[in-house]
Amino acid sequence: MHVAIAGEVADAWRSVLTDQILLLNTRPAIVPSFLFDPEILPVWLLPILALVPDASMRVGLLHHPELPPAIIEQFALDSSENVRAVVALNESTSPHVLAQLADDPAPRVRGSVALNGKTPLALREVLATDPDPSVRSKVAMHSTLPEDLSLQLLDDTEPEVRARVIARLPLPPQHFEAFAHDADPIIRRAVAINWQAPLLLLEQLARDAHPQVRKYTSINRNTPVQMLLQLGEDADSLVRSGVALNRHTPDFLLERFAADGEPSIRSSVAANLGVSSALLVRLAADDEVSVRLAVCKNPATPLEIITHTVATLSPNHLSLVQGMRSVLGAKLPPAVFHPVLKQALRSQIAQENSPIVRLMMLASPLLPPEIIQEHSISWHWIERYAIACNPNAPRETRAQLMQDGNRYVRAAAKNW
Repeated sequence: MHVAIAGEVADAWRSVLTDQILLLNTRPAIVPSFLFDPEILPVWLLPILALVPDASMRVGLLHHPELPPAIIEQFALDSSENVRAVVALNESTSPHVLAQLADDPAPRVRGSVALNGKTPLALREVLATDPDPSVRSKVAMHSTLPEDLSLQLLDDTEPEVRARVIARLPLPPQHFEAFAHDADPIIRRAVAINWQAPLLLLEQLARDAHPQVRKYTSINRNTPVQMLLQLGEDADSLVRSGVALNRHTPDFLLERFAADGEPSIRSSVAANLGVSSALLVRLAADDEVSVRLAVCKNPATPLEIITHTVATLSPNHLSLVQGMRSVLGAKLPPAVFHPVLKQALRSQIAQENSPIVRLMMLASPLLPPEIIQEHSISWHWIERYAIACNPNAPRETRAQLMQDGNRYVRAAAKNW
């Protein structure tokens, strides 16, 4: 028994409670991705949710920055390839776990190890000889590889692997020349994006028959302005969007692109590191949400423009907001995102039926006060329990829950 003489829950109550919560998970739950946001999901729930059998839950938890290392290590042994691949990408994964995953039978998992910025060089060297070209290609993406390893990958039989190296290495002129005339556009576009490629070759590639090659030329930071003006008249919007992204594109051309009917071109202007503040303000009011988000992701955008733009977003844009947060990192204070996250909680809880998902929402420190009050008298004990654990529950609500008819709820109200 875990009940004291007075009828209250004793020291072992948390493990029993975990079992009780997991019993509620009678069917796979579809968890909205925003609920794994560290501003929403409290740390105390992580070990409990890690036991939920749904692979999608474990994938979501792996995006939480405070997931304990022991749980990450446990997930590395997961039967789901998807879960193991996300563990392999996680920069909190320890070197010995990465070594274990580098030998995983799934190429996707090994490729994720290759992509991880914290993967030791010795492991990258092993993965550079992997039998799967997609894994070797991911090794070749790294700009910090030693020269001998880069040259090894430059001789790879797969064009995609060679292209990754060609795009970044300072090659001899004769090598650039040969690659610029390669029959495969994957190789030619790799030359086109390399800022060390000779200008004569860039001129040639700007007239290439393949639009991807012309686009990569238009993005190259060493492409001359005159050539950018020529590419800015290209019939293919893919190429013009590359010109719109180049920070050396003249202001008058960016002005024209900012009014283009193609959202991808306006988004490229919004992401341009050299765009004027006046254009950023205009694009921050664009009807297309992808354009407004591009403004927010631009490192040159002032904080006040980002704050105002985020306030215009709705819960439907949350997946885009999360991508924006991952790009901006510490640039923005978390409170900038609180209004849209709170609104998402309001709208989601009204339609959510899964007890586990409702627990995640009701335990959130961003839960609006009116929802805290409403669910403190819920007929379901797990909802009252979540409110008792919520750090924003008012003192009077907590006092009320200390007298609750459920022992777990009483214990939570007294201990949190």
